Amino acid sequence: MQQYGSCFRAQSHGGVFRSITSMVVAKVMDYGLSIARFCVGFVMLAGAGNGSTPAGRAKPARASSPVSQSVSH
Repeated sequence: MQQYGSCFRAQSHGGVFRSITSMVVAKVMDYGLSIARFCVGFVMLAGAGNGSTPAGRAKPARASSPVSQSVSH
C-alpha cells in the first residue's frame, strides 16, 4: 500500500483507496483502517499503564530465606 501512496504522490490514504477500488470498498477500507489504528493505540496505552517491570530495570530484593543464613551450632 505504501508503494501506491508514493506512486500517486498522495497526501492521504483516502485518495489512494478511491483510485484503486470502488467508492464503497474505499469507504470500507477507510473505516477498517481507522478502527485498526484505534485498537493499536488503545493496546499501546493499556500496555504503558500496566505497571509491570520493564526489561533492564532491577527488581526489588527479596527477603533472605532461612536456608541462606548461616546457622551456628
